[in-house]
Order: sequence, then structure tokens, then C-alpha cells
Amino acid sequence: MCQSPSDAGKYQRLRVGVQMAVIMLVEDELLIAMDLYEMLEQLGHEVDGPYMTVAQAEDALRSDLPDIALLDAQLRDKEVDEVARRLHEAGVPIVFHSGHVREVEYTKRYPGSRFCPKPASPTDIVKAVNQQLDLSKSRLDVT
Repeated sequence: MCQSPSDAGKYQRLRVGVQMAVIMLVEDELLIAMDLYEMLEQLGHEVDGPYMTVAQAEDALRSDLPDIALLDAQLRDKEVDEVARRLHEAGVPIVFHSGHVREVEYTKRYPGSRFCPKPASPTDIVKAVNQQLDLSKSRLDVT
């Protein structure tokens, strides 16, 4: 899962046309969190996190909102519902990345969100993040 130094820059090919953003990362599995952090950073994004508990994520939201959030729906301490609700109400695009919940539950609860079931390829995660960024940008262009 974790990349070796020889893998450095392997996500650069996914970068074409990507809008750079502050991405909140909420993930309690350390190796997955490290992989996602490195991948997003290599793509030029600023990564806020990783937050490994709901309490840590809630604390982070008290100071600032991200441009987009990548959330594991089920953390060890509890589900991320309160964090997701707050982000959704603030209009922050969400990508759920989880192996514990069903896509329908979360995309219904949080319309407009995307869902990547675990395990998901880096390409699938980047694609979901880019789709959310594109939607967010188009909403801003309309207003």
C-alpha cells in the first residue's frame, strides 16, 4: 500500500486539468491515510489532516472549512455523520471512501456526494475528487 521512494511522482500523470484545493482527509487506517495524503499532495493539493477520529475532524472544522473532504464513513470511534452533515450544510463537496457502509445510504443522506468503496484504486479516488472539484467550480461560476 505505502509507496516506496521509487514510486515518487507516479500520480503526476493524473494531474492534467486538476484544480488545486485544500482537501480535508478523515481516515483512521494509518497506511491508507499515508497513501492518500501523499497521493493528494503529489497532485498539488494542500491536505488538511489526516484526522483519525471524529473529534479531531470536528475540532478542525471549528477553525476553517476545506474546499473538499475525503471521508472514511466509519472510523474506529464512530461514523462521520456529524462531520459530513456540517460539511454538507456548508456546501463543501464530499467524497466518501469506505468499506463499511453502502453507497446508497450516504449518497442519499448527502446528495451530491461521491462514494469510492474500499479498496479503491488511486485513479478512482482522484477521479471522484476531480468530479467534486469540477462541480464545485461550476456552482461558483453560475453564481
